[in-house]
Amino acid sequence: MVIALALTYLIISISKIPYIHTDAQYYLQSALLWPDGNTTFAASWIGGRDFVVWIYFLAFRVFGPGIDSIVLALAVIRLATVAALTVFCLCLIPEKIWAVAASLALAAGVLGLPLMNIPATDNVGLMLGAVVLALWALAARASFSWPFVLSFSFFAGVAYTVRAESLLLLLVILALYLAKGAVRPRSAWLYGSVALLAGIALPSAMWVTWVPTPKPAVYGSAIGVYRPIADFGSANNGPASAQMGKMLGIDSAQSIPYWSAVSTSYRLLGPRESDRLITSIGLEAISVSWPRMLRSGADDFMALLRTPGVVTMLSQSPDARWVELRKELTELDEYRRASSEQFGNDAVYPTASLLDVRLKAVDWIQHHLSVGQLEISLPGWWLLVSLAVSVAAAIRSRDWLWLAVPLYGLAVVALAALSQGQIYRYIAPALLLNAAWTFVALFAAVRSLAFAQPRTERSSPVG
Repeated sequence: MVIALALTYLIISISKIPYIHTDAQYYLQSALLWPDGNTTFAASWIGGRDFVVWIYFLAFRVFGPGIDSIVLALAVIRLATVAALTVFCLCLIPEKIWAVAASLALAAGVLGLPLMNIPATDNVGLMLGAVVLALWALAARASFSWPFVLSFSFFAGVAYTVRAESLLLLLVILALYLAKGAVRPRSAWLYGSVALLAGIALPSAMWVTWVPTPKPAVYGSAIGVYRPIADFGSANNGPASAQMGKMLGIDSAQSIPYWSAVSTSYRLLGPRESDRLITSIGLEAISVSWPRMLRSGADDFMALLRTPGVVTMLSQSPDARWVELRKELTELDEYRRASSEQFGNDAVYPTASLLDVRLKAVDWIQHHLSVGQLEISLPGWWLLVSLAVSVAAAIRSRDWLWLAVPLYGLAVVALAALSQGQIYRYIAPALLLNAAWTFVALFAAVRSLAFAQPRTERSSPVG
């Protein structure tokens, strides 16, 4: 029965034709360029998220360099996400029929979530977030036995390399445990920290197994200061900003264009110094304009929470959608070629050519078994629903661990508002995880169920 359901879900997932925006196209071309040693600007800009590129590389290696390899990869990521959420519900909802009902509702949500149909970082980040929740639930059910605790920490580390904000979930959980003094053995911190660092180090350790050239220095904090520079960056904000003004040849009162600053500093200084300089420019912008930035961030925070939910059924035929996708990829390829010199002759791959090679089975499924392109976007205010239900569960059970996931969601929204602005896709994974959490917390509120506690007397892995 379970295998039949999984196969059915895979087939429905395969029937969906992917969307590929600018960022997604960059990941796909990198998955095809890096294995040949073409590690140019892209390897530094998204090299910190090389685990995502490796997933798409693996799909191309297994199924061939065609678009259907990505269709299959997206289907497997959806299935893995649903499997993790199902484990989470089965562990924390005692009534099996309600756990199954919640899992089916979440499976529909994952299937319709637009970000799960885009080969970028958001879908992989959601999958890993669901795995972390499932492992936490398994650990709680098993009285926090070491295998589950270490796995939970390890996958939290891997999730951090995909979406840095994923680490907020682990931090919130640990903060709540600390607040109630539930994590006492020092060995728990030691081995959990080692597992976390191992997860963070995994993608870099894997690099040599699929890329023939050394991994270049990668951008880190520069990515997180996009909003401060784009909105408040000025050549007269401080020394780093003045240095960039000279490099760009602009007046001291002029604003600093973010992408021009990145490309120019990359060409002249290299990725490591470019990352340092861009970060310094962002910090100077924050120090000078932090009151305006906070007001703007607060406005965007509220705007994201007010984002309405949307349910749509797209009526495009598969053939029309493929024609549209080819046009979109052709335009993106032209953009990459036109901007290549600006970014130090960044390598380019003609991603539109991926549509020239189709797998017959995938093509047949999309033409004969398609159930339509259902899209579901959760409303931003769902976080407030999740928080309210979780507060009720916490009060009824006298266990404040029920606040972990809604607090994580609100932290993600705040971080997105301050660093990127009103971009919904940055909060969509947290919304889906909060939808899963709401089902569990609602049951806990009704039944007054406390979250399971670790046994402090349990021994460490080495005795």
